[in-house]
Amino acid sequence: MGSLKLRGLFALSLAGILPAGAAIGASPLVQYAGAAAPWAALFGFIVVLLSALPVLEYSRIAAFAGGYYGLAELGLGPAAGLFTAVSNYIYYVLWQIQNAMLAGWIVYGMTGLPASWPAAALGALALTFLGAASPPKIYAERVLLVAVGGSTALTLLLSVYVAVMAPPLSSWLNPFEVDWGSVALAAALQGIWLYVGYGAPLFYSEEAAEPERDVWRAVVLALVASSLVYTLTAYALAATRPRPGGAPLYISAWSRYLPSALLALYPLLAAPAAVAYGGPAGSHARLLWAMAREGIIKSDWLARRRRGVPLNAALFNFLLSAAGASALMALFVWAYGPSPESAERAWLAASSTATLTWYYHHVLPQFALYPWLKRRGRLGAREYAISLAAPALASAFFAFSVYELAAHGRFAAGSLYASLAILAWATAFALAKRGARPGRLWRLSHGAPLQ
Repeated sequence: MGSLKLRGLFALSLAGILPAGAAIGASPLVQYAGAAAPWAALFGFIVVLLSALPVLEYSRIAAFAGGYYGLAELGLGPAAGLFTAVSNYIYYVLWQIQNAMLAGWIVYGMTGLPASWPAAALGALALTFLGAASPPKIYAERVLLVAVGGSTALTLLLSVYVAVMAPPLSSWLNPFEVDWGSVALAAALQGIWLYVGYGAPLFYSEEAAEPERDVWRAVVLALVASSLVYTLTAYALAATRPRPGGAPLYISAWSRYLPSALLALYPLLAAPAAVAYGGPAGSHARLLWAMAREGIIKSDWLARRRRGVPLNAALFNFLLSAAGASALMALFVWAYGPSPESAERAWLAASSTATLTWYYHHVLPQFALYPWLKRRGRLGAREYAISLAAPALASAFFAFSVYELAAHGRFAAGSLYASLAILAWATAFALAKRGARPGRLWRLSHGAPLQ
């Protein structure tokens, strides 16, 4: 085991969720759910927390750099592990692309210069790579904890101030007055996505000092803290009754309560949080490194570590994500022309596709805990609740939000079709490669070395 402590693991999970960017991240919730935006933030939190419970239980059983796919193997065998590993990897590529699109949209909106879109997008990916290539203890426990914690505190202070100064928003408190279809749509497009980065510490568990004790605690602390920031920020944005306009929504919403200079500088004031992307990017690198180490990918180069860091895997991920981001920008320029609105569309397309792909790699681990516990005779009321009831509820909520996503226009449906193509490819890959599984992971899937 390594030396990462609870505070470092908490910083990694907080970096994956990134509540420091709540003013920007919660804006689509207001756009699609209006006064019910706080419910969309809570809806996303509940879906992710329920689906995370089996994974958090798994973190108390095993420390594995491959993350989720270890749990899929434990309960459902090698083919399930292969599917989860590949779909998780693709999700992380989409995650990096959407981060690049978000950075590009923000900077493009601030400058109005078309060249700033690709420059900011690729610059964000380069910064992400530098974080992923850094020693984890220094990066997580010093850089991330200070940068992400400080930026989150700034966002929270601004949200509290606006929430107090704006007229009360009482309608959202009555669930019978809420348009739950709009809430589910907002959750599918953005609300669930806000929290999906919670699992970053799983991939660092082999480097943690006490992984069975600290990983799940770090995740719970980060999820709860982030849900408070996102829900309060969504309320503060909705309470201002913003009108659609050319400016980013948080600027038009808060312009009556905060100095315009502060609003214009907010992305720069929150810029230290940009280093947060390196934490989950390190998870992405460790996933690819674990896949190479265990023989899923035949590459000695990817299986190497330098100074304890999977540097080659991080470099490969950077190049692949940069190519994907460039292709997406070119597609949206061709379809809609160069504009900040096109940049925003590209960001939402990437984030909604990534949200769906996140669930694909999450669904098998969610339900894999039950058969593993059953084989060991460890089923009681608590275990039934964690391994069956929680993932079933999460799946029902997620299905409702996906239905709303598919029912609203071609733009949203395009993300669904793209994610279904990824699902089909990951399934075909897992079925084609299941016979080539190395024996060590087959033993892992039956849990013998994990006791």
